[in-house]
Amino acid sequence: GLNYLLLILMPYPASCFVNSILTEPKKWYPRLMFCTVMLVLAAAALLNRFSISDFHETLPLIHAVLLATVLSFVVLLYRDRRHKGSLLGSGRRVLPAFAVMILFTMADLGRYIFSDRGSSDAGFFMRAGMLLFFLVLFGESISSINRYMRLAGEADANRHMAFTDVLTGLANRAAYLEKKKKIMQERQTGSRQSIAVCQF
Repeated sequence: GLNYLLLILMPYPASCFVNSILTEPKKWYPRLMFCTVMLVLAAAALLNRFSISDFHETLPLIHAVLLATVLSFVVLLYRDRRHKGSLLGSGRRVLPAFAVMILFTMADLGRYIFSDRGSSDAGFFMRAGMLLFFLVLFGESISSINRYMRLAGEADANRHMAFTDVLTGLANRAAYLEKKKKIMQERQTGSRQSIAVCQF
């Protein structure tokens, strides 16, 4: 039962993660996948509850949703790459991992179809492919976070150097001009009533 539940629910977190790494995430996509997963779960549970068919007999429906999910991944990632010129920034390992996940999912579907529906574990390869895919995506995410943190630190250091006198450590003329601009904007908006400036 847990195996079938995992197969039914897996498309939702997978689609959320893939959507989150797109250059322009689609707000409607996770909602659509959530509704789809909940409909399949409700249909499988009702069919099982009223003894119409058990979870194993609903595998064609579950596999159809998995296949549609994989195809939606391909379409979203292809459009993202086509519009922005590069897929997932510098994530060169993501595409091969995604291809492996697709191949593993297809292997599971083929194994189920060609084994006269007698396969004892209908989602083994798909789970292995998804695990590999998510591990690679996790690694890419950690790498991106580290890169952004390094860039943020460098930006802070550059800003400090740009607005600080190296010899004295005091704010320099560029800092003065920026502060003056900010004060003048506050004066125009009325948030600052009076100004006194003393220069040495």
